[in-house]
Amino acid sequence: MNNTKPTLRERIAALKAEKATKVSSRSTKEAKTRVAASWTIAKTLLPSAPNEVQFKLASSLLGNSTQALTAMLRQTAVNAHYTKIAEKFEQVHKVELNELIEQPAFLEKMKSEVEKELKGEAKNAKRKKADEEKPLPEAEAAPLEEGMEDMAEGMEEGAEDIEEGAEEGMEDM
Repeated sequence: MNNTKPTLRERIAALKAEKATKVSSRSTKEAKTRVAASWTIAKTLLPSAPNEVQFKLASSLLGNSTQALTAMLRQTAVNAHYTKIAEKFEQVHKVELNELIEQPAFLEKMKSEVEKELKGEAKNAKRKKADEEKPLPEAEAAPLEEGMEDMAEGMEEGAEDIEEGAEEGMEDM
């Protein structure tokens, strides 16, 4: 009689090899899904951008989980679908959907902001003063100064405690 039953070691080795193959194929499939999803999203969001810009967006999207990328891809597809519907509506009715939804003054303002931004102008060219440039009223400044003093004292006490602990630790050695 020829005993062809594999030994326990052979069976364990075969199971480990099979498991490694499954894990490898799963991770390969997930990697392909992530790359395809991120590249598709980048191409959809930036269709007229240069490939380098699309590549940078795709590579930044790869930092997200597969679930997040799948959800983004799904939403991108929904957005593309509704964009096509809006374009058809405009062709048939000679009116943009935005014109029916928003006030004309608001639309003009938004269009001009986008045009300025595309030209390279600042979105909001007004210079804003930092909060530090405005002096605080005296009633508000006093509690802040007291709080800063208390914080400084607490930091000094903490530093002293750390030094004492370090000295005690050195003595114990």
